[in-house]
Amino acid sequence: MPQEQKQKLVAYLIDVVEGGYANLEGDKGGETMYGISSRWFPKAFALAASGEWERADVESFYLREFAGKIVLFDQLMAVDPAVASLLFMGKVHGNGIKDYTTVIQRSLVGMGKLSDSDVDGLWGPQTATTYLNLSNTEREEVMADIVASRPLLIASRQSAVGIHPTGIANRITRELSFAREVQKREETPRSLVPSDRESYWVSAEHQGAEFSIKIG
Repeated sequence: MPQEQKQKLVAYLIDVVEGGYANLEGDKGGETMYGISSRWFPKAFALAASGEWERADVESFYLREFAGKIVLFDQLMAVDPAVASLLFMGKVHGNGIKDYTTVIQRSLVGMGKLSDSDVDGLWGPQTATTYLNLSNTEREEVMADIVASRPLLIASRQSAVGIHPTGIANRITRELSFAREVQKREETPRSLVPSDRESYWVSAEHQGAEFSIKIG
């Protein structure tokens, strides 16, 4: 995938999904700057928060620490940038990549491409290669399964990360919105946020729910 398109993905993550400084109650990652956790990446957080890092430095950090550690990421971006985007944003945020991978693996099991014993939530060579060999129609079916799994994705990530369920729901909505736009090959959106109605629906549906559901 051209570097320009990778930068669009990182820009969307920083500008729309993450934002600037945050210190959300219950967030197990602690304070964040552009989504960089003070707990998991203290040196990078300090550089970003102090202003010592420029925008290009933050983008390079994300590409190196996250995109660069996803198996066959460049090949996936060339074949299916929508799913590649979800795995990237999921890897940035807690157990998100495991959840997305589990849904993908279960979808592959349904197609007869993997066995039940292969469902482990790990995006390894077997899962990556199997996915890359799918037809366009089969990949569209996988994306439909991911979208349909949204409530479980929300529940699992909220349990892992600790942020209020509405915040998690909004984040996953943004991730899926970006992926759908990429899938339709439209201009990369710069500001995709849930409407008030969407936020209310998410809050009403999940407020007070039991968040012990695990996808993996």
